[in-house]
Amino acid sequence: MVGAVGSVAVAVLAIWGEPIRAWFFRARLHITIDMKEPDCIGIKLVQTKVTSLPSGQPTVKQTQTDSYYFRLRVNDLSQTAARQVEVRLTALRVKQADGTFKDDPTFQPLSLIWANSRNPQTGAGQILLSKIDKDVPRHCDLCHVIHGTNPLTMDFDTEVEPYPIGGVWPTKRSAGTYEVTIAATADNAPAVRHTLEIFYAGTWHAKPADMFSKGLTVKIK
Repeated sequence: MVGAVGSVAVAVLAIWGEPIRAWFFRARLHITIDMKEPDCIGIKLVQTKVTSLPSGQPTVKQTQTDSYYFRLRVNDLSQTAARQVEVRLTALRVKQADGTFKDDPTFQPLSLIWANSRNPQTGAGQILLSKIDKDVPRHCDLCHVIHGTNPLTMDFDTEVEPYPIGGVWPTKRSAGTYEVTIAATADNAPAVRHTLEIFYAGTWHAKPADMFSKGLTVKIK
């Protein structure tokens, strides 16, 4: 009898071993953000503009611009590495004069871009991260502000930049207070959902400490 049970157990593990291990040894995602480096950081952006001379010869002009990036820190708290990790914006609400939050009709659910993954030629960024190991967090770009843009908007770092809806850019926001719902998922981890409250003053501050305390703040509720 013992031999028969052992044989069955071996057969079950041979067939279902990987799914069983994946179920019992799952990753556990954890998201945080602190209003200081390295979660919030100033970056020099190099912008390239290509124009043509009357002769038809192309000319390239590069300029440097200051920017601030605000990044979610995504960690794995388990002993199992999280695989194929993605962070997605699932809802956006705007604070009204009476203090309540109302759904934004122009909002579109979109995935966020992993930090430093954008292709400088195409602008496309990575939305799936192959692996996050225990206590080796990775940054996911939430939003940014670029100095000198007019109007000075807070731009969400999403996989694409949708066309305007009724004259409003879905991923570009003026001064205000917003609630954003995010969902972090992985192939081997349960989804983690959070509501973020973002206050954006619509102003630029040269000192990072002022920008991260007065210009734009992010709080996990």
